Amino acid sequence: MSADIEKKNQKNNNSDSCLQLVIEVLQETKADDISHIKATPNRPLVCDNMIIVSGRSTKHVSSIADKLISYLKQKKIDVHGVEGLLASNWVLVDLGDIMVHIFHPESRKLYDLESMWT
Repeated sequence: MSADIEKKNQKNNNSDSCLQLVIEVLQETKADDISHIKATPNRPLVCDNMIIVSGRSTKHVSSIADKLISYLKQKKIDVHGVEGLLASNWVLVDLGDIMVHIFHPESRKLYDLESMWT
């Protein structure tokens, strides 16, 4: 197997296991309406996987984000960036191959990313 193919397979395995970890943490934090959008040739995204969830309040949104970030750092998974944590209407956690959008219900309805990307 060539080094490039082996590297790509390793990246996909790491991405898939990270994706599963992220979803498990989101379920444990009681995130609502977990939606997973995977990039395809017909639906290119800026990342391989996009996860969209809702919290019940701005406090719940920030709590979900904090626990997710904390868990990922504990597992030594790079968090490339976090946006929106102070206002907590829409928090974006950038993991490179995975983008996690954590919305307050009203903001999720307003921006409607699922319709845009599916």
